[in-house]
Amino acid sequence: MTHRPYQPFLLRVLHGITGICLLLAIITALWTYTVYDGRWVSLPLPDYKEIEGIHGTFGLYTLLVFPVFVWYAFHRGQKRLI
Repeated sequence: MTHRPYQPFLLRVLHGITGICLLLAIITALWTYTVYDGRWVSLPLPDYKEIEGIHGTFGLYTLLVFPVFVWYAFHRGQKRLI
């Protein structure tokens, strides 16, 4: 007996992309803080000045994918509630 996944494939993919981009944005934010400020926390990370642009890229991807994920999740959820 085979079971279908509870969530549709697109919902799982969008959720995964949003989660990965968000985690990478958080990690690069900490790295950016360590490179440019580091008053409270200073980690032994390389002094890579371009990390701010990489952080912005992951933040932008998160902001672009997240609304699509939310719209799709609410749209699919509304159909399940009916």
